[in-house]
Amino acid sequence: MQVFFSSLFELESFSHRLKSIPQSNACQFCLKNCEWVSHGYVYKQLNYQFRAIVGKRILCSNRGSHLGCGRTRQLYLDVVLPHKHYPLQTLLAFVIALFDGLPISKAWHGAVGHHRTEPRQAWRWLNSLMSKLANIRSLLQRTCQPCSPFNSRRLALLLPTLQALFASQPHLQRIQSRLQMSLLA
Repeated sequence: MQVFFSSLFELESFSHRLKSIPQSNACQFCLKNCEWVSHGYVYKQLNYQFRAIVGKRILCSNRGSHLGCGRTRQLYLDVVLPHKHYPLQTLLAFVIALFDGLPISKAWHGAVGHHRTEPRQAWRWLNSLMSKLANIRSLLQRTCQPCSPFNSRRLALLLPTLQALFASQPHLQRIQSRLQMSLLA
């Protein structure tokens, strides 16, 4: 099932035609296809007053005459990293700074835009990207040779694969909707 969408309009139109989606979009738990119901929006809190719509929730309904399982699924805009505080743009800036050879802490501070936080989150992002490495390599359908200028074995494996992935995508801001996969686990 398509999880990432390039615009809110595209997401809305998909959720309005849930009853007519093909069998390949069946619920992964109960394998029912025609029980999807739109179930509200997913918001991201911007500050204490404002929140932004970042996705939509759909429900495999088990109420009334529906025979679904009752589980929900979240669909996202492709500029969002699901369940993460920072947007995709920040992750891309971090990875591009690593391509330029910056140390991890400087790449983190440059991507985030301030020095108020420690770069521990950068290591979490690298661990998450490493866990997605096999998926990314299977999408590329070719192997990428490790780079030697990095002190870390993790970066030597990860960065050439990400460079090949980014080179294969014309618009990096739409990478998640093209791949239908979150870049972070």
